[in-house]
Order: sequence, then structure tokens, then C-alpha cells
Amino acid sequence: MKQVNFKRVAVQHFLSVGEEPVVVDFNKGLHVITGINKDKPDRRNAIGKSTIADSIYFAIFGDTLRELKKDLIPNNITGGKTHVELDFEVVTAKETNKYTVIRHLNPSKVLIFKDGIDITRDSIANTNKFICDVTSATPSIFQNCVIMTVNNAVPFMAKSKIEKRKFIEDIFGMEVFSQMLAQLRVEYNDLKRDHDIVQATLIEVKNQNNNYVKQKEAALTRRDEKKLVYAERKDNNIIEKERLNTKLKEFEDEDTSKIEERIGTILIR
Repeated sequence: MKQVNFKRVAVQHFLSVGEEPVVVDFNKGLHVITGINKDKPDRRNAIGKSTIADSIYFAIFGDTLRELKKDLIPNNITGGKTHVELDFEVVTAKETNKYTVIRHLNPSKVLIFKDGIDITRDSIANTNKFICDVTSATPSIFQNCVIMTVNNAVPFMAKSKIEKRKFIEDIFGMEVFSQMLAQLRVEYNDLKRDHDIVQATLIEVKNQNNNYVKQKEAALTRRDEKKLVYAERKDNNIIEKERLNTKLKEFEDEDTSKIEERIGTILIR
């Protein structure tokens, strides 16, 4: 079990905070942030209370709760280099470690120290990811569990099913299930694509086989028809042969001697 305790935040040239740094120390218990509106002393609005929450969020994630563009984050009056420094400790069952995150704008830079030792990663992106890993925080968890505002916090029951699942996974460090689901979807899509290819090939082979079967059946039908024609011709030829043989026998039995005598008589005349 990990516990993250914010200890101190120091802000300068950040949103409504100008040249004079604002430092807030956090102790155990409830903290009430108030102040004086120097332009309108009778009011307590627009004095930078939200800036404190934004500064903590900015130190961890490099952004603001109001999702302002980077060029709108520095104080537009002082024009100085934005500086936010956040001290916090991470308590586990084995040990307690103290961390400090320092983030600048103009130019953009982020540093992280663990027990006084610089452990900044090789890029801002990798350092941002490392800070989120150290604090076990995501923007969703931070906005819905650490600092909740009307504009940023969405009630759990008002979230969509996917948002609810993602929120629970973030809180309990169960992102592995989303990763597994994403991997399964990739594998499913790959298998489905392979299945579709095989299915299309199978359909093509079946169509070709059906065509071959039809061609074979047509050839067999033509062969049978020809066999019937040839058989009929054979029968007709046998009948004709018998008829010719019968007629031939009639000529063979004929006595030609009388014909020969008549022919001779005619020739003598």
C-alpha cells in the first residue's frame, strides 16, 4: 500500500501569482485557503485560491486543471519565468521517501529529486511519466479524488461504463487488465482478418469445385446421350444389315441360265 503526502508547494510567476513567491505548507488535517483581494478588499473571489490547486496539478502533470494553453500559464503582468516546486513524501510498508518536483516554463523544464538525489529522466515526457508512476496518479484520479472542483470533477455514477472501469483500474493499479483487453482486441482482429482471408479462399475453392462438378455432370450427360445415339444407330445398322442379307440371298437363289439363253438368242438375231 502506497501513501502520498503533499508537504509543501512554492509558486512564482504562475497564473495569478507574480514576482512575490507564494508558499503553502501542508500538515495533517484540514486546510483552508483564503486571502485578500487587493483590488476589492471586501471580496474573497479571484485571490488565487484555485491557483494553489492548479500549481500542484501543474507540478505533477505539467498542465492545469483548467487545461490552459502553455502560453497562458505564466503571469502575464510580471512576465517572469514560471517556477513551481512541490515537496511530497511517499510512504510504503518498507520505507518513506521524500521527493521534490521542480517545473519551469520559459523555457520548459522539469526536475525530480528523491531524498535529495536528482533522478530526472532523459526527457520531459519520460520524467512526466516517471512522476505519475511515483505518485501512482493519473489526471482522472487527481481531479476526482485529490482536488475536486465543480468544473473538473465528474460524479462516479455520471461516468460512462468505460470511464468507470478506467477510474477503478487507475485507483487500484489494475491498468494491466485494460492492456490485456487491448492486446486481446489486437489478437482478435488479427485472427479475424486471417479467418476472413481463409473463409474467402474456402468460398472460392468451393465455387471452383462446384463448377468442376457441374462440368463433370454435363460431360457425363453428353456421354450418355451419345451412347444412346450410338446404340440406336447400332440397332438400325443391324436391322439394315439383315434386310440387305435377305435381299442378297434372293439374288443368289435366282436361276440365271434362262436369262443367259435369252441374252444369247437376242445377240444372234
